[in-house]
Amino acid sequence: PGAGAPAVRRALGALGADPAGLAMAIDAEVVVDTGARVVCRHPLFASVVYDALTPERRRRVHEALASVTEPPTRGA
Repeated sequence: PGAGAPAVRRALGALGADPAGLAMAIDAEVVVDTGARVVCRHPLFASVVYDALTPERRRRVHEALASVTEPPTRGA
């Protein structure tokens, strides 16, 4: 399970960040919106962003994403 662009925009808004930044990242091909998920084009992009966050900021990002995504379904 992942977070598509609408959920990521809501999470950005909850964090007080400008959701328009997501569109800029997609346009610059730093991230890709697959419809179901927004993923970094290259693992190093994700690592750089993640490593730049303080533990407190990481926690807030995780909480914001969790608050706007559906829980995973079990079994099939």
